[in-house]
Parts: sequence; structure tokens; C-alpha cells
Amino acid sequence: MLTISLALLALLQYRRTEGYAEARWLATLIYLTPATMSALCWGALASYLPFAVFELLFRLVKSVCLLAFTAYLSRLVGKQPNSPLPEYSGNQAELALAKADHVQPLPPFCCLRPLPLRNLEEVQVFTVQTCLGIGQFTVLSPLLLVTGLLLRYLPAQDILLYGEASPAGAWLYICVGSTASALLAAYWVMLLAQAIDRTPNCQGRNTQLQSIWVICVVMGTEVQKLVIALLTLGDITANTADYSAAEISEIVTDILCCGEMLIAAATVFFLFPPISPRN
Repeated sequence: MLTISLALLALLQYRRTEGYAEARWLATLIYLTPATMSALCWGALASYLPFAVFELLFRLVKSVCLLAFTAYLSRLVGKQPNSPLPEYSGNQAELALAKADHVQPLPPFCCLRPLPLRNLEEVQVFTVQTCLGIGQFTVLSPLLLVTGLLLRYLPAQDILLYGEASPAGAWLYICVGSTASALLAAYWVMLLAQAIDRTPNCQGRNTQLQSIWVICVVMGTEVQKLVIALLTLGDITANTADYSAAEISEIVTDILCCGEMLIAAATVFFLFPPISPRN
């Protein structure tokens, strides 16, 4: 309830002071993400429904948040500076990105050459690469979960071993694939934020901090889930009379996520301040 209250309070304050119409509905999705994810975690803890049901909804919420943040950055950099209304233009966004000149690769790919943004053609190539790098997570993450559900419930024998980090089951490989996909998407989100931060429209907008916030909220749980599941291999979360090691790992993940979403809800308004339209 505290997480939901903080998120709604920040959202109401944001919508009351936001002057940029197209950013308002995009930021609304971002603002509601911590409260929604926290509610889903508590629902998974309090109900008798399978964890997989809430995990599917969980992944859909993360995908929506990531897509909304990407569109939010595009609208931010593509504002028409000379228009009486805060109109968005895709061509204006490409022209603004072309002023960034280049984007320096981030670790662990620092040895690669910078990505050039000197003209519209190079900006279009970078935009396509960014869409592919971020979009693959929004498609692959729910698809991997659905594949896991089919492996668990359709065969006569459970070959998924849901929640168990065992090489004999498919869940470990699905979890590793989902984590790798999330890290790749996080890399392209940071590259996009770096490029946008170098444009005149967005200087001082804290896009780097905003991208870090989104990565921690949306993708941090992927890595966290894998780490907790791997701890079960060493019997750190030993079986109890009521729960297996796999079930305990899921419960611990949900409890940690609830605490993390409380922090996210308390910081979202300061990282995503209202945007004043440029006249």
C-alpha cells in the first residue's frame, strides 16, 4: 500500500504540472510500473495461483515500461522548438540526434569504435540498431516464459523444472537466455540515453539517470532471479516441510522486489520531472 500510495502521489503531482501532452501518457506508464510490479509480487505471495501466471503479467508490465521509456526519449528529443505547440516530429528527432556526432561504446565493448551520428543516414542506422536491441527483449522475454509453460504443462513429464537451477531442466537455460536478453537491452538503452543526452534539446534532462532507473526497475529482477536460483544449487535455501528450494527462491525474489519497488516509487518523480513546452 505504501508503494502504491507513493506512486499515485507522484503521478498526480506530475500530471498536474506536466505541460507536454505527449509525454504525459508515456510517463504515466513509467510512473505506474513500480506500483503494478509490487502489487503483482504481493499477489503471487498471497494467492494460490501458480507463480508463472504472475510472472507472465510481470514481464508484460516490464515490456510496456521499457517501450514507454524509449518512446518518451524519442518524444523528448523530437520536440519542435519553434512551434507554439509541443509537437513531436520523427524527422526532428533524427536531426537532433545527428547533432550528437557520435556515441562511445560502453563497457565491456569499450574497445570498439564509436558509433557515428554525423548525418541522417548514420542516425537511421543507429535508430534501427537501437530498436532491434531493445525490441528483442520485449518480444523474447514473454516468448521464453510461454515456451517454459508449454514445457512444464504439456508433456507428461515435467522437463522444465520451474524455479530450479538444475542443468537437467530447461528453466535454467530459459532464465540465462532471458537475463542475457535483458542485459543486451540495457546496453542499448544506455547508448540511446547517451546519444540523446548529447543533443541540445535534452541537455540537463538527466537521461542517463533515468535510463539507469529503468534498467534497475525493469531488468534488475532478471539478474536477481538468476542469482537466487543459482544459490539453490548449494542448498542455501534448503527444503522445508512446506516449501521446496525452488518455491523459496521465488518467494525471496518477490519479497526483495517489493522492497525495491518501494524505493523506485519514492524516486520516480525526482528522476522524471515535468517537461515545460518550448515556445
